[in-house]
Amino acid sequence: MRKSYLVPVKDWRTTPLDKAKEGIMDDDDGYTDVQLLPQNDTVVMAELTGCMTRPVYEGRVDIYANANSSMKLGGGVKNGKVIGVETVIRGIERMDALIQEASDGEFAYCAFEVLRRPARQRAGHQKTFLQIVGDGGDLTPAQILLSSRKADRIFSRPRPTKDNNFAQLVDRLSSQADLVGQLRDANDPRDPVSTALVEEYAGILACLDLREGIDAGVSMPASHIVHGGGAFDGMIIDKAGWIMSPVPFDYPDTTVTGLLFTEDEGNFDVLHAKIKEDPRLTEHFRQIGYNGGASFTKGQWVRIRDANRIFVRAVTAMGGVHYMDEPWHKEFGVVVTNVNGNPAIVDPSAANYPNSGGTGYTVIRQGKTGTAVWHTAVAEAALKRQGLIA
Repeated sequence: MRKSYLVPVKDWRTTPLDKAKEGIMDDDDGYTDVQLLPQNDTVVMAELTGCMTRPVYEGRVDIYANANSSMKLGGGVKNGKVIGVETVIRGIERMDALIQEASDGEFAYCAFEVLRRPARQRAGHQKTFLQIVGDGGDLTPAQILLSSRKADRIFSRPRPTKDNNFAQLVDRLSSQADLVGQLRDANDPRDPVSTALVEEYAGILACLDLREGIDAGVSMPASHIVHGGGAFDGMIIDKAGWIMSPVPFDYPDTTVTGLLFTEDEGNFDVLHAKIKEDPRLTEHFRQIGYNGGASFTKGQWVRIRDANRIFVRAVTAMGGVHYMDEPWHKEFGVVVTNVNGNPAIVDPSAANYPNSGGTGYTVIRQGKTGTAVWHTAVAEAALKRQGLIA
């Protein structure tokens, strides 16, 4: 945790956010200065007990309104517990303490997800995809490709294993000239590689459980815990348990989910317009007590803005990074890159588990090199060793 802050803790809620000056980093910006112990294969997993939790590991889950203990769900890693790498769990608890300090006890952190298994990842992407396409009727391959890419920005699509069934599906699809043409036309012209497009489309079919993907028997890798290392999801709640957010968890419209959205006062009117046209936002504001948005006032907007300022700074103070399109998604670990934008270290597990990547592993920076701390495969091995998964 950082020993000093550009903005004093007592001023976190009243001082506008300044991304550049305060070192508020996107998850693509690189790693920051949080200190973590190199654990490698001896990584220790722990249960999050120091703050409110709302595990949502399996199935399709909407999170609105009040986040109290009665809303805990079954399932998850074991008995609905929120489990994660111990250094991340302890970091979340210290972050929660900072949130409560900065708000004089008015706000706290509620964790939704830390580790996430393949079933949850697949279901989350399916739900987001369906929200984006709406009542699309019979979708063309091009529509499936583009809609899945939009969904991927909000809820990452798990990648399938490239087993024989998957290879056969790709070969069969690659021979369909009309299909390849549609995918190529829908794709960015700077990336016209036909085989890669067909592989991506085949993976989407499997993730969405569309018929061809099911028939091919495509499976997701057991090691694919997308939130396997430093990533975690959650939102700020007040003392009554109400979620302090202008959008529900995993809301797919990035025009109103941006990390700095509430810093612009003009967005109060933008949000009101969105509430009227989107039933998901109407339901969100109905459930958090604002009569479907009709009674949502500027004063309440300011309160949500202040909660976001505190949240962003508490994460940053812990050395964490943010996903700018998802105010609920934070990370205490990402890949280190050097000044040229190249990986400073290659995790040896990555070669064996290429579908696990991204948010699943962390390194400690030591100049232009580093020490691998964890990886999704390492996290899964630790879960099995501790009897938390079969």
